[in-house]
Amino acid sequence: MSANSRNVSSIAPRRTGGGQSEENKKELSVLEFVHEHPSINHLGDSPTNVASTIELFKSVKGERLMTIGPVKAEYIINKMAKLPPGPKTFIEFGAYVGYSATILAGALRDLNKGYPVKYYSLEVNPVNAAITSSFIELAGLQSVVQVFVGSAADSLTNLVEQGVLEPGQVDFILLDHFKNFYLPDLKVMERLSLLKTGSIIFADNCGPALRPDRALADSGIIEYVDYVKKGIPENTDDFLYNTELVDFQYDAIAVSEIVPKS
Repeated sequence: MSANSRNVSSIAPRRTGGGQSEENKKELSVLEFVHEHPSINHLGDSPTNVASTIELFKSVKGERLMTIGPVKAEYIINKMAKLPPGPKTFIEFGAYVGYSATILAGALRDLNKGYPVKYYSLEVNPVNAAITSSFIELAGLQSVVQVFVGSAADSLTNLVEQGVLEPGQVDFILLDHFKNFYLPDLKVMERLSLLKTGSIIFADNCGPALRPDRALADSGIIEYVDYVKKGIPENTDDFLYNTELVDFQYDAIAVSEIVPKS
């Protein structure tokens, strides 16, 4: 694996002096909150309990976390459940503190019991990646989840070159990283031929595309939504995107299903 894309097992959260680094202070507080919570003995090997305790941090500490939250997670899991059981691969762009990796990978495993499943989490921030890895271990998901540090494009390319990912292997994608990378990273997946008929792409934080003043919204989101709603991929002739914006009132997810050309 190249130096630009590393498995998180060799990386640990870094601290300064006698306390937390300012850059990741809140995220490290989540790590401490979960591992010091009174229910820690009941969290082991339970992805749902670990994810719920991460979520509890927000209400107890009055802090906002950039997680998908339980409502969106439930929606994604219900969509996953509609596919018949079998080997499955999920790629997540942006681990943050591991909430989505924990709850979605747990569901991926449970919905496809008896089949090999893999959840690859791509995260550019090494501290966030290490925090995610800690929660994955606590939830008993080490055999399912692998966290990689580096740009998503580099990580994807390396995984394909090493034969870890094969053409048409990916079933689910969650885009929840930097918005201006949603579209470029989708095009990387097109070029690497990772998508197939039946694949589903969930793009979080797409609420601005529903607003009347969408022209003032983040350009990365608007460009991504316009691209997948148009439906025609630039780098392959194998399929089309069938996209809907699912409104959660406070935000929206763009859900794109890969469909064959008619």
